[in-house]
Amino acid sequence: MATEELPPYPQMILEAIESLKIDKSSISKYMETKYGEMPQGHSDQLTTHLAKMTASGELLFVNNNYLRRIPEPPTAKRGRGRPPKAKEPLPPGITPRSRGRPRKDTNAPKKPKPSDGGYSYQLATHPAKMTASGELLFANNNDLRRISEPAPAKRGPGRPPKGKGPLTPGAGLLAPRPRGRPRKDPNAPPAPKKPKPSSGGHSDQLATHLAKMTGTGEHVFVNNYFGRISEPAPAKRGRGRPPKAKKPLSPGAELLVPRPRGRPRKDPNAPSVLKTGRPRGRPRKVRPQPVQNAAVEA
Repeated sequence: MATEELPPYPQMILEAIESLKIDKSSISKYMETKYGEMPQGHSDQLTTHLAKMTASGELLFVNNNYLRRIPEPPTAKRGRGRPPKAKEPLPPGITPRSRGRPRKDTNAPKKPKPSDGGYSYQLATHPAKMTASGELLFANNNDLRRISEPAPAKRGPGRPPKGKGPLTPGAGLLAPRPRGRPRKDPNAPPAPKKPKPSSGGHSDQLATHLAKMTGTGEHVFVNNYFGRISEPAPAKRGRGRPPKAKKPLSPGAELLVPRPRGRPRKDPNAPSVLKTGRPRGRPRKVRPQPVQNAAVEA
C-alpha cells in the first residue's frame, strides 16, 4: 500500500489494540502486516502518537501495555431546587386529588334566597357569618364576643441573626470584624506583577530574577521602576532633647544611685536650723530723717 493511502496513526493504533496487540512491538508488527510498507521514521511516529494518546487520556499505559479507555456513561444532570419526595402508590380505584380549589359546577341549581330581606334576615345572617369567621362564639344559645389575641410579632425580612454565645472566662473582648472586603490603602505601593512561567528565554529569566530581588528587598518597585536601596532609612528622632551619653564606669568603681530630678523634698523630722537673725531677701533702704530747725524748737 502506498504511503499516501495509509489511514492516520491513531486509527491504526486503535485497530491494533482491538485485535489484542497491546504492546508497542506487537502494534508495529500488526500495522506492517496489514498495511505493508510503512513510511520512513515509522518507529518515531508510532512512539510520538502513543505518547500523545496516553497524555490525552485516550489510551492507558499499564505494565508496558497500551489499553483503550472505556468512556464512562454521562451522569444525569441534577435539576435546580430540592428533588421531590417519592409518592406512595394509591390503592386501585382512587384518583389523585388535583391541586387548587375545585371548579364550580355551572349546572348546579342555585340556592334560593329568603323572601324577607329586611331586618330579620340580616339579624339571622350576620351572627352566623361572624361565628363562622371566629369573630363571635356561640355558647349556651348565646352569641359571645371573642377576646382578640395579641397579634404575633411580625418577622423581618432575611435570615434571623445567630445567637451570640457567652464569652469564655478570661477571654478578651475583641472588636467585631466589619462586613465585606477591607478597603484598599490608597497610599500603599502597587504590588509587583507576577512573572509569567519561565520558558527559558532571556525576558522570562529577567522577569523572574527581578521578582525575586524585589521579594527579598534588594530592589524596590515604585511606579513601574526598579530602584536599589543604598542605605537604610535613619531612625526617626523623638520629641524633646536627646539624653546625654552616659560615661562608662571605670573598673572597680562602685555603682552609684542616680540623683533624682527636681528639688529634693524637705524632711519634716529634720532638726530646725538656728536662725542668724538676718531677714530674708534684700534689706530695705534707710531713708534720712528731716532735720528740724533749732529756732523753730525754741
